[in-house]
Amino acid sequence: MIEMKCLGRRWRAGRRLIGWCLLLIAIVLAASIAPVQAAPIQVTGTFRGTDVGRQVTYTHAGTKSTNWAGTLLLDIDNGPTVPVFCIQILVTVRTGDRYRNDGPVLALPGGCQIQYLLDHYPAATANTADEAAARQLAIWVFSDNLDPTTITDAVVRDRTIALASEARLGQCPLQQTDPPDLTLSPPTASATVGQSVTYTVQAGAQSAGANVTLTLTGPATFTDGQQQGSVTLDAQGAAMFPVQITGSGDVTVNASLPYQLKGGVVFSQLDPNVQTQRLVTAGILDRIATAAAQLAATVLTDTPTSVIAPTALPTAFATPTAVTAPEPTDEPAPTDEPAPTHRPSKPRPTAQPDVATATAEQPTESLPAAIEASAVPSLTEQPIQITDPAAGGAAPIPASLPNTGDSTGVEPGILGAIVAVLLIGGWLLRKQGRTSK
Repeated sequence: MIEMKCLGRRWRAGRRLIGWCLLLIAIVLAASIAPVQAAPIQVTGTFRGTDVGRQVTYTHAGTKSTNWAGTLLLDIDNGPTVPVFCIQILVTVRTGDRYRNDGPVLALPGGCQIQYLLDHYPAATANTADEAAARQLAIWVFSDNLDPTTITDAVVRDRTIALASEARLGQCPLQQTDPPDLTLSPPTASATVGQSVTYTVQAGAQSAGANVTLTLTGPATFTDGQQQGSVTLDAQGAAMFPVQITGSGDVTVNASLPYQLKGGVVFSQLDPNVQTQRLVTAGILDRIATAAAQLAATVLTDTPTSVIAPTALPTAFATPTAVTAPEPTDEPAPTDEPAPTHRPSKPRPTAQPDVATATAEQPTESLPAAIEASAVPSLTEQPIQITDPAAGGAAPIPASLPNTGDSTGVEPGILGAIVAVLLIGGWLLRKQGRTSK
């Protein structure tokens, strides 16, 4: 009885171990075939300083403070300078602080009211210090729960209360605050001269109806024979276009999409170890999204696509690899004796050609009648004839289709490996179950 209990424990432990191993293998294989997601486009910038505003006294979190309120300036890397507001009242910002885009303000508490204020009262229309300060204080009402009635300046206080009350009653606006993820597929491809490769440009549904500018560098053109063009994105934010190969070399396909980010893009600290005040754009940010793909073009030559290797004949009938003219010898004296009817033990010497004409015909070894000459493979195939379209003949048939580098598909071998692992695991479980009985 004790032995049976031990066997039962070993069986349960072995089954759990095999189950965990199978689960781990399945997870690893599934992760290996999961498609790689493109990283979001990052916009970075550097804080410059203050723009329009003034010092204001208020009470927040039980503490009376006097701070500057108004519009600020953020220098976008390789881009313009945009006005921004602060959305963290208790965090300090310094000139030179580095920032990165961090999603829409709608994702934050009070984001709808802040977005409403940015749409209806952008920084560009804040022409006075009082107005700019009131707009910043109204944003703090929703981002940091500032009580506007604690503002000491009456003009700024009344304007802040009016702006906050309007934002509470307004509808939550929707704006494009994320850069489009522009892609070209296939990212890499190869083709021969005369072939065409079809590309797909995508930017997402938020860019539906937008025009994408296309350019080519290298021996390729679009269908109109030009190297510049454009396509309009459909309702899903995608479009297809062909590229015709005109010569051999490297081809680069470029796509660019101008876009605008409305006010409401959050910018957070770029360095996680350096805390700085969170900002939100208060104006339109003009940007251009770009994507590129590479294409290798080659020339289809007239050389044979394959050569059949010569197959060795049986040893008894092997033909010599090289034949040389034998040295001339004295011909034997003619005789009237008839040729023997049986096969001689040694080969009978044959008549040798004259030295002057030795290259006219080389001696060969005849094959038995049972082996037909047609059964001997040819050492080389005849070259494939390719008709030249310019000579008026029919259009040539490509020897191969364009080779595109698509890495999104699932390899059948990997799926087969998963199925094999599951079957082997089930077999082991059943075998161990029978052994324990």
